[in-house]
Order: sequence, then C-alpha cells, then structure tokens
Amino acid sequence: MSQEQLQSTGKLRVQSDLLIAAFGIAVKSVLVCKMAGFDWGLERGWWMTAATASLMVAPVALLSGSRRRWALWALYIFWTAVMLGDLTHALYFGELMSWQSVGGVATLGSITDSITELMGSGHLILVSDLLIAGSVAAFMKFKAVPSRGRASSRREAIALVLIGLVFGSASMKVHFEKSTQGVFLRVWSQRMFVRLVGVVGYHIHDSVGFAKDQIFITPPTEEALAAVADHWAAVDDKITKRSTATVPTVDEGTNIIILMVESLQAQVVGMKVHRQQVTPHLNALAKESLSFSAFYHQTHQGRTADAEALILCGLHPLSQGATLFRYPGFPQTCLPEILTAELGYHTASFHALQGSFWNRRAVAPNIGIDRLYDAEDYAEGREIGMGLGDYPFLRQTARKLDRLPEPFFAHVITLTSHHPYKLPSSHLRLRLGKLGETYFGRYLHSVHYTDIAIGAFIRHLRRTGLLDRSVLIVLGDHDMGRLSGSGEVVHIMDSSADASYLPKIPLGARRHMGGDDPLTRMDWLRRVPLLIRFPGGANAATIDTPTSQIQLPSTILSLLGLPTVGRDFLSGPMSIAKGNDALIAFRDGSGFMGDKVYINADREGEDDGCWQLSSQSRLNNEDCSAMASEIAIELSVSDTVIIHGLSRPSSQVQP
Repeated sequence: MSQEQLQSTGKLRVQSDLLIAAFGIAVKSVLVCKMAGFDWGLERGWWMTAATASLMVAPVALLSGSRRRWALWALYIFWTAVMLGDLTHALYFGELMSWQSVGGVATLGSITDSITELMGSGHLILVSDLLIAGSVAAFMKFKAVPSRGRASSRREAIALVLIGLVFGSASMKVHFEKSTQGVFLRVWSQRMFVRLVGVVGYHIHDSVGFAKDQIFITPPTEEALAAVADHWAAVDDKITKRSTATVPTVDEGTNIIILMVESLQAQVVGMKVHRQQVTPHLNALAKESLSFSAFYHQTHQGRTADAEALILCGLHPLSQGATLFRYPGFPQTCLPEILTAELGYHTASFHALQGSFWNRRAVAPNIGIDRLYDAEDYAEGREIGMGLGDYPFLRQTARKLDRLPEPFFAHVITLTSHHPYKLPSSHLRLRLGKLGETYFGRYLHSVHYTDIAIGAFIRHLRRTGLLDRSVLIVLGDHDMGRLSGSGEVVHIMDSSADASYLPKIPLGARRHMGGDDPLTRMDWLRRVPLLIRFPGGANAATIDTPTSQIQLPSTILSLLGLPTVGRDFLSGPMSIAKGNDALIAFRDGSGFMGDKVYINADREGEDDGCWQLSSQSRLNNEDCSAMASEIAIELSVSDTVIIHGLSRPSSQVQP
C-alpha cells in the first residue's frame, strides 16, 4: 500500500493532548507511590501504569471539539484529586484510599489538623502542572478546537486501547515470569499490589471489588460455611480445655468500665525521660492491676473503629475500610447485648466526637449500646486537637457514670492523644529539651496530658466508691501512627536533634519506630497496654503471656462468670498460664502462637519470616507454616462472618 493510500485510509495515531494527559496521569501515579513510601517496582509497575493510564484516556478520544477539551481536563483534574487524597491517606494510614474508606469522608472535618500536618511539598508537586496550565490559560486565548470526524476519533480511541493492551500484556508477561500471575486474584498486601499495578490499576481493581461485594453479592460457599463452623467449634474446644487458666472472677453485679486510650503504646507506660515519668498515674494503676505486658492491638485501616469491633464483638477488622462503615448491621451478638440480656446491665458508650464519627450512632444500638454519649452531651470546655480535651471529657464522664443505674457496662474512648499530637503550650508539663521539638516529643506531651486526665478520673471513681464496685479495664486502641508527613517511618528524633536526649527504648525504635529489625518493628507497632483493675486492687500481677484485643469480650464474660462457649466471638478468653499457645492473628497475615512469631513480608523481594520469641532467633519458615495457614483461615472466617452476617444459634451457648 502506497503512502498516499495510507494517508487516505488514516493511520492509528493519537493527538498530543491525549498522550500528554496519559503520560501525566502515569507520572503522578509513580510520584504518589514514591512520596508515600511504597517504593516502586519499575519493571512491573511502570508497564501496568502506562496501560491503565492509556485506557483511562481512550474514551475521551471519541469526543470532538470543545467537548473533548473539557472532558480531558475533567478527567485529568479528577485523577489529580484522587491522587492527592491517596497521598494524604497513605501518609496517615500507610495505604491508599478505597471505596470502603469513602464512608469516613464525613469525619474529615474533625481531623483537619492531622490532614494539614500531612500536607507538604508532595501535594504541591502533584498540582504544579495544573497551576502552571491555569496561569497560562489566564493570559492567552485558545483557538477554537476543530471538530474531528468520527472515523478519526474511533481510530484514536482504538490506538490508545491497543497501547494499553500492549503495555498490559508486557506487564502480565513479567508477572508470569516472576510467578506472580495471580496478582489481581490474591491481593494480600495493598502496598505490594499498588507497586505492581500502579495507582490507577489499584483503583480499577478496588472499584470492581466494591461492586462485587456491595452490589453483586454472592452467597457464601459450602466450603466457607464449613470453615466458619469448624473455627467456632475449635474455639469452643480450646475454651473447654483451658477453663482453669483464665482471669479471676468477680461478684455478681460488678460494673465494667473500659477506658480505651487513643494511640497509647505500651512502650511509653513506665517510661522515664530526664527522670520524669511520662505516665505516673497509669504506672500507679498498674501496681494494683492485672497488667498484661505482651498485649497486642489487631486494628487495621479502621483504627479506633476496628478496636471497638474487636473488643466488643470479637471480630477481626476487614482488609479495607472499617467494619462499622461497611457492615454496620452487626447481626452477631456482641458483648453489650449479652450483658444486658443475661445480667440486666445498662450499657453506655462515651466519646467526645459527634456520633456520626466512625458511624457510631448508627452502629451503637446494633451492638447493644443503650445510650451513646457524644459531643452534644458534653458541656463546652477546652478543645485540644480533634475535640474536647481529655481532662474535661473524663471529668464530665465520671459524673455521668455516677448517675448510671448499676450494674452498668461503660465504654469510654479518649481523644486528645491523637495524631498530630499538638498541645497548647500551657499544657506542656514535661521538660523534654530538644526531644520536645520532635514528633515523638509531641506524642509524649500528649500522652502525659492524657495520663493526668486519667489520674483525675480514677481519683473521682475512688472517692465515690465506684472504683471498688467496678472492674476498670484500661487499654490502648492502636499504635501512635506509622508515617510522618514525609512518607517515612516515624522518627523518634529529628535529624537536627541530639541523640543523647533519647529515652531508654529499644535500639531499633531509636533509629526509627519499626526500624530494621522485624521483631522490634512489630513490637513497636503492635504492643499496647492492658490493665485490668479488680475491686480493691485484688489479683494484681504482671502477665507476660501474649494476648490480644479479640480475646477481650470472652475474657470479660469469663470474669463475670458467664459462659463463653457457643458465642459469636472468634476467640476465647485470655489465658494467664505459662506456655499459652493461643493464636494471635494480625490483618496483614502475621501473628503469634506460643513462642513463635510469623511475619508476613510486605516488601517486594523479602521473604516471610519465622522467629522464636524467647531467643529472638530466626527459624526456618517451615516452622511457621502451620501458623501462617491458621492465621489465613481465621482472617477468612472473620471476613465470611462479617460480610454474610453469620451468627450462632443461642442454643449453642453452654454453661
């Protein structure tokens, strides 16, 4: 065919505006991954990023004239906005946004400070091209865009689709060669997945998955139902065998007060900095409590909301989003419902944010909360960070507890020690020197303020006698946060600070929180305090048996003398016996069992790890294979229970 014939029939060619838009979207995808600390798998990630960017732009090619220009701008601005949100979300949560996290948009107004803290040069880079283009557009007039024929538009669209298919095929070829052909089917780590398919590819996959879960829901398979039944039966069997190794019991009618402290990590309880106790009141409480030194949080993206589902309903968090948003119905029988139905308890929840935050107002009645106290129920006071400061909040909460009919169950959630840990100067009581200028120093100030508020709260309970008519449970809901505003692992010390000001904490944490040592990183990011104070300070002791949040609901039933066999919870009560081999599973697939620790690798090129906890020594991965399989099964069972609303017949509850 001659050159003239080729020109007459038209080649598959693409105009520069479409190519520039596709290139810009692809580049921003790479930048988000880099700035969020995801690393970047160039060999595989770039091919799929180019493919998805081309496919996104292809439909615009079918338009002509001014409609094409405006559609292209709208598409480009849309993806820029998405990636701005992704970067901010990743810097705080460590992961990109998902459709499930969209349910939390209503809460953004309450965390403006945290969002502002995370804003930086990365956000400016993502919008710099739009700012430049907008400035140019303000000073020049564009010529009318000539209309293109339908045939020419179709050829451009086909060309972009072909480009996308070529790049996509090249990417999949590499995936097959690297034995990752199931990349779209087995997404066990969002960070890894984004590195392999890019930001646009991730959002396409997330949208398809959301539609499948929420719109085209398929019933559970017989295999999935059998796995759930087997897991519940195994939980019952373990409870029966270990009935003598659980926590002590209390008298009938004893109140239960759970104080869940925002971002409280175990490492700061008992810590001294420049001879100052960071948590003097919690330290004093620990001396008259059953103190669990190896207690681990199991939260994920939902953070505080995940902790609530774990300690009240005994369910693992979902891999994406918060259960309270995605599945607020809760047909499972949760701890507050049981206490009301079987012991006549009045149940209440206290938090200083609006009831819409984390969807708690909608969820509360479904999990058995009789009365939800939120921001509207508290008098005005000094606001710090997200809302009412912990001191006025706990002071007013203590007075509300005085008026509750006994026996009662109260779930109290603090707020001030929330990221980004900025207190007014009038509340800075610790003398931290240069450490006070760092991220970690701000955290210590916030925790110290909350500890003072907790001390006043406990004094009120002690003075009124309520403390010795109650079991007081104090725990941290989750860690202090993984990422700094620069996308790096949170630094305890800024580079400008003198290292001699570091408090005595693990070496790995002195470099970075969750530094090079996997065990140190897990310990820093997962271990939170748990104190159970019995009436009169009875049964005070330190328990070093590994325990976790999902065991709390069964544990509370056990200490009240209620049966734990046959419940909807996915774990039995905590054991205080040596040699406990109960499984502690984390959402990322890692976990503990007895003296073994399994860490599911989350970095490309790294292997999974198996360690012996007591000796801190590396074992063969085969030594943890059974544990890894059991963790995967437990997480899958939890997902099935939540997604399909499964619960156990009340007839299965055994005394």
